[in-house]
Amino acid sequence: MRSATTSIPGHLSAHRLAVAGWISAAVAVIGLPLISAPAAVAAPGTPVTMSGVYVEVHGDSKYFDQTYYFLKASGREYQLKTAGEPPIRSHVDVTVHGRLIGDVIDLSAGGSIAATPGPADAPAPITGNQSLLIINVLWPGTSLTATTAQELNFAFGSDSRTIASYYRDASYGQMTWVGSATPNYTITDPAGCDLADLSNQAETAATAGGYNVSSYKALVSTHRVCTVGPPDTAK
Repeated sequence: MRSATTSIPGHLSAHRLAVAGWISAAVAVIGLPLISAPAAVAAPGTPVTMSGVYVEVHGDSKYFDQTYYFLKASGREYQLKTAGEPPIRSHVDVTVHGRLIGDVIDLSAGGSIAATPGPADAPAPITGNQSLLIINVLWPGTSLTATTAQELNFAFGSDSRTIASYYRDASYGQMTWVGSATPNYTITDPAGCDLADLSNQAETAATAGGYNVSSYKALVSTHRVCTVGPPDTAK
């Protein structure tokens, strides 16, 4: 005996599929209001307000340069993540509001930095001879090729390409740099060429060598070429 078969007209089959499709669409539309909107994602980090000393560290190499901003507070150093360059002079007392992520304070999303209120008088123009100390540092496995005489000539020489000549020309003779260079000091390897660590070690070494670093208007550390930049855990 042959098995029985049932013949379904083509138009009926198509109609059933259309109905089934309409029902599925209706169920989907009905279900939409039942799906809640995703909750807003909170910004990472812990809200903090800190006061301390603002420090700007600039790294310059043959191929590129970078500037990093830090807050020295309570014996620690925090990198500041900003949307741009803060309009504040380096080594000024400040208060920051942001989100703390490890050793980074993120000011780029609604944070702020402001100098601690002081005298209302505008700062006096910087004129005359300003003091600059060149701190030579190296660490195991590295060396410096420039001599002290070459460094002093590059910084303070009469050639038009020196640091002193540039500032003298840019200020129309109102300001220039004078100073000295230290011997070579050995420091520990600043992993990843951490500029904050390198700067701190250079200042510590110069102080131990008898230099009063606070008496200089600016400090420059010379060292081997390395990859510039401290770890940025806020990214």
